Amino acid sequence: MPGDDAGARLRLVDETALIQVGVALREALVNAMYHGNLEVSSDLREGDGKAWVEQIAARRAVAPYSERRVHMTAIETPTEVTYVITDEGPGFDPGTLPDASDDPSQLERVSGRGLLLI
Repeated sequence: MPGDDAGARLRLVDETALIQVGVALREALVNAMYHGNLEVSSDLREGDGKAWVEQIAARRAVAPYSERRVHMTAIETPTEVTYVITDEGPGFDPGTLPDASDDPSQLERVSGRGLLLI
């Protein structure tokens, strides 16, 4: 994962934290691509996920979805590493998402747990 070695190189985190950072970066990039740029709903992953795969393929082939990009910036200082990931989608209101910390079973869902993992 891009930038995963920054924390180790700067000796800011241990191996466990590096894995956690890698998971968070992956989730943020996946969310930016699929939910942000392609505007594909997590709900489509329920069941066999066929609708999810089909909508991703369809949207990757047509504008404006196919023209959108994900941008990632890593800012390193001697005391911290900051990652900023942005997409070119319409955005969302995080206040509308269920609070998974109130319901631990959210972690077992096929979809909708990315922000919690981040």
